[in-house]
Amino acid sequence: MKILDMLKGENSEAEKKLQALKKRIGGDERLCWYPSAGSDFRDLFEFSFKKGFRYGVTELPNLFVHTDYWGEIAKFEVNTPKIKDYEIVDLIGERSRDYNLFPPDIAFKYKNRVTIKDIRRLKLKDNINIHLDLSRGATFRDVDYSEPEILLMEVEIKTKSYGIINAPVLFMYYENINFLEEFLLKHRVKITHMVKVREGCGCGGCSMSISFVYPFLPYLGVKYLYADWEIHFDPSNHSVYHELLSKYNIPLKYFILKTLKINKNWSDYKAKLFKIIPVEKEMSLREIYKILKSISDEYESYNNINLEAEEDSGIAHLFNKYLGESV
Repeated sequence: MKILDMLKGENSEAEKKLQALKKRIGGDERLCWYPSAGSDFRDLFEFSFKKGFRYGVTELPNLFVHTDYWGEIAKFEVNTPKIKDYEIVDLIGERSRDYNLFPPDIAFKYKNRVTIKDIRRLKLKDNINIHLDLSRGATFRDVDYSEPEILLMEVEIKTKSYGIINAPVLFMYYENINFLEEFLLKHRVKITHMVKVREGCGCGGCSMSISFVYPFLPYLGVKYLYADWEIHFDPSNHSVYHELLSKYNIPLKYFILKTLKINKNWSDYKAKLFKIIPVEKEMSLREIYKILKSISDEYESYNNINLEAEEDSGIAHLFNKYLGESV
């Protein structure tokens, strides 16, 4: 199912904007999902035409879906620029900073100006049944999005080196794991790109990391993954992972991660851009561990997991075949 087919405008003007977007995208809906995005729009920058193709991303998203359950860190106003230093991070690796409060007439060298050009409120169609279960995700006092509050935004990023980037963003005030189950699994909405960076585990209010979705990536349709080092997931004993695996009869297909780029600083996290190469074979538990280790160099020690030491010649053969390198 297409995610835009699940939605309708809150009023006639919002409905016009929604229909115009559907006409523009057509039947080729390519979604980039950024869980716990907050007010960050760096994914629009990283998956833009010039930036993405520079690092080997040959298929780009045409709609960005941001989810976050904590509305206090994601408040948006039309034509109120935010100054982001995405390019200074990319060019010289300087520590990232977020100058949200600077007046729009101040010029910053190497900075990107992010502006929300338009905001329209959407809601679910009457025949779409969405359930919210907060027993396994993020919880905040005085927050109650039993049904997602949805904004359709036109976002503009003015950059020094890459010109002007414009992209549509669906922002949903909704919990990540519920979005995974209710939209991606129950209604079979496909995503082609995923960003998992600084999701807010612990102090951010996230009581369960979305990183347990990694073995599902081929099933969800994901072709490119941008991920940081933080993985809170052991596939041998993760209850929600096994619950969803069984409930939706998800086939676990093996895949190879080809590293396209290492970003030294995305919101103070080191993140890697991967291309996902599906392989027509069932994926074993040990192979899942191997994939998690390739995403995060710190996975084994951080999760207190002792992986087997001996090499698997079958996996080595697949890496040679698809990447031309040995493991």
